[in-house]
Amino acid sequence: MLARLRIVGRVLGWAGLVFFAFLIADEALEAIVPNSKLYGFISVCTDASGAWLAVRLCRLAIRRGIWRLRNRLLAAYLAVLDSQLGQSRFPPQPTNECDRAARTQASSS
Repeated sequence: MLARLRIVGRVLGWAGLVFFAFLIADEALEAIVPNSKLYGFISVCTDASGAWLAVRLCRLAIRRGIWRLRNRLLAAYLAVLDSQLGQSRFPPQPTNECDRAARTQASSS
């Protein structure tokens, strides 16, 4: 259980932990004293920390998505480059004795 909490804490960071702390306090105060000034303050803090967490998670998702796209494009570019280099630099090799003989006669004359 403690290991799972550490993983969640690592993924969400401080913003996520603060948000969940405010969320728990918000729900507890709503049940105990719904019209107090402290409840209002905690509610505003919960909203602010939730917005900050949403911004952080969106930035993380965008960063990971761009990194995955970069890796796919790099693999595609390398595949195209390999196919182009393979065609131009390496002529087809002769497959039988007649082709080899013809090729050696053409190169010697």
